[in-house]
Amino acid sequence: MANIKKIKEMLMTAIFEVFERAFFVFSEPVRESGEDYQIRATIRFSGPMTGAMQISMPENLAKKMAANMLSLDDGEATDPLIADCIKECLNMVCGSFVRKVDPDHVFHLTIPDFELISERSGDMDAQSDSSLRLVFNTEAGAFEVMMTAPGCL
Repeated sequence: MANIKKIKEMLMTAIFEVFERAFFVFSEPVRESGEDYQIRATIRFSGPMTGAMQISMPENLAKKMAANMLSLDDGEATDPLIADCIKECLNMVCGSFVRKVDPDHVFHLTIPDFELISERSGDMDAQSDSSLRLVFNTEAGAFEVMMTAPGCL
């Protein structure tokens, strides 16, 4: 299994590729965002590596991503479209990541869960020995991706 530095690089590459290609959103890594997130999606994966991944972001960024992906005008992205878009974003990031980790074996992904959040804390917030937290800034706001993979990070 890859070391933590290699895993971080693979996850960052997956995030950059998905955000740029599917959503036309360019991001840069930052230490902290100070952003209040209102939207969160979570997916679980199993295979040669088992864990979970979560993405959190402000509503403005989620609306921009949905509009960009679906070629909508400002204000046309409805709440259900935004939820589906963010779940698909996480599904693509996770799928791309696990293919980079081990392209020769099968991984199983769950259907992503979506939730509106009222505060920053959540199930995967605490950085631990088995988690990785990456924060990014975009022109429409910041977002973070948390990944847990016990025994692998």
